[in-house]
Amino acid sequence: MLSAIGRLRSRTLFAHDAVSHSWSPTALDKARAKKTVARAFPISTALGIAATLAFYFAGGPLTGLFTDDPTVHAAATEYAMILAASQLFVSWEALSEGVLAGAGDTKTVFWWSAPFNILRIPLAWWFALPLGFGAVGIWWALNLTTIAKALGKGWSTWRGRWTEVDLDDQSTRPIGA
Repeated sequence: MLSAIGRLRSRTLFAHDAVSHSWSPTALDKARAKKTVARAFPISTALGIAATLAFYFAGGPLTGLFTDDPTVHAAATEYAMILAASQLFVSWEALSEGVLAGAGDTKTVFWWSAPFNILRIPLAWWFALPLGFGAVGIWWALNLTTIAKALGKGWSTWRGRWTEVDLDDQSTRPIGA
């Protein structure tokens, strides 16, 4: 599993290198970057499925290593099983965010991250209290906003505008560059 994570991370870095070389990506670099992202997607998917299965099926045994309290153990196991529903999306989000940020498209990362992270607060409150789901409602609010962020960042990556970011424009250049 760690080897696969390393390969995925190296693919993201390769895409970053292909896009941001000398602050002026060439058509060849753009094609190479897109190809690298396409190759990384199946790896990301496999890792997401593995994490989903681990959270769902191994959540109980793993959380049992950290507590002897049956109430805490039951809640932690339920939490792991609920979070299993978003792990594939977490993997896709990590890949997409790495590609976008690596290409210098940090504004897109921000606009798909910040609003949904902020939305978690009222959504968690609404699910937990008015709808009466308690802690489970909070966990589902995390899942839903994670899925939304992953789909948004994935769509932005698929759309491909990250290959057109003008890194010579001071308004899009990362701080310190």
